[in-house]
Amino acid sequence: MILIGASVVCWSIWRCRNDKVFNGKQLSNPIQVIFMSSYWLHFWSTMLPQEEQDTMRNGATLLESVAKGLLFHYGWRSSIRIAS
Repeated sequence: MILIGASVVCWSIWRCRNDKVFNGKQLSNPIQVIFMSSYWLHFWSTMLPQEEQDTMRNGATLLESVAKGLLFHYGWRSSIRIAS
């Protein structure tokens, strides 16, 4: 599970970097990487055995909650759309 989580974070950073370098897209804020990681955790959880899927999805949901808390704490608009 830890390796999957670390892989997801690295993959999300890589994708955001590629979007900036090759597509000229700017990150709306750094939390976008966290939301993208959460998306991929949900997506990749379907490839795990059934008993591990819920754990992975709960981790992704917790990651989203922390990111939303950071958005609120630092005054970023909560209505911004985060691309994945």
